[in-house]
Amino acid sequence: MRSATNMILVAMAQSDMLTGLWPLPCYLYFYTLEHAVDYVPDSWCFIYHCLTDYLPTIFHTASVWLTVGLAVHRCAAASPAITTTTTTITTIIIISGQRILTTGRIAGVEFFTGKSTLNV
Repeated sequence: MRSATNMILVAMAQSDMLTGLWPLPCYLYFYTLEHAVDYVPDSWCFIYHCLTDYLPTIFHTASVWLTVGLAVHRCAAASPAITTTTTTITTIIIISGQRILTTGRIAGVEFFTGKSTLNV
């Protein structure tokens, strides 16, 4: 079943799954195995924040934008004048990815440089 709707649904499922899976290693290591009783060690700070704050937020935002893309796709499918193709869905996914990167920059998250874009 290689329809455009199924492609969006699979992408949403993967995004939602990764939203929960990224923070799992840190939560298991620190809280279940009790390796950090009072604080997170300095050597784990960057990794901890990436795995528990940044990456889940990115994948959750991707899931939200995929939901918006699915709504646009369904509206286009309901209209007989507009035809939906895989190219249309690919365009929606690319636009969603651009929005996710823009959202990350607005929030002050720069993964590639390690610097914040906020001047606080």
